Amino acid sequence: MTPRYIVVEGPIAVGKSAVVEALRKRLLAKTYLDAPNPFLQSFYDDMEKSALQVQLYFLLTRFQQQRELAQGDLFSSTILCDYLFQKDRLFASLTLGTQEYALYEKVYSLLQGTIATPDAVVYLQADLDTLFERLAAKDEGLALLLPESYLADVVAAYQTFFFHYTDAPVIVCNTARMNLAEDDDGLDLLLKKLGEVKSGVHYLNP
Repeated sequence: MTPRYIVVEGPIAVGKSAVVEALRKRLLAKTYLDAPNPFLQSFYDDMEKSALQVQLYFLLTRFQQQRELAQGDLFSSTILCDYLFQKDRLFASLTLGTQEYALYEKVYSLLQGTIATPDAVVYLQADLDTLFERLAAKDEGLALLLPESYLADVVAAYQTFFFHYTDAPVIVCNTARMNLAEDDDGLDLLLKKLGEVKSGVHYLNP
């Protein structure tokens, strides 16, 4: 049976949006997507200066969306989301200074416990070279602006996060080897795996 609430996660340029759209078409699902962040470009221009603004905006808009989801939509149809609420702290820990992170944690602690837990998480992976190639194809300016060390830290933080994540079963997909958005066989395999997993970490092998 397909899980009712599925989250697709992974670092920038890994292909979350395309996979969510492919799954949406197959499952006729309702989607909850990250809202545009008006501070994001300023963050890419000067990460240290704009990090707190961008993180608090993400945190509060995601919380509002997740609260709406938890209040009823889970019972109406299959739900797809392109972010995991708990991962917000992952980025905050990478970008915020000590005092800013302490403030962020105070806000975050007030929002915990009122969001829905996914039934399954699809964690998309790719190596740094592949991520930068895709980012350059999508936004060449951002690819030139984004420090490689930052993206490397994000990739490493995701790996650590999901190594310890136990709230829902996780399906790990290496998107450098398989384009799930355009590979019907790969998508079939993912949907089959989603219907089977109950707990733990699983790997999708093409």
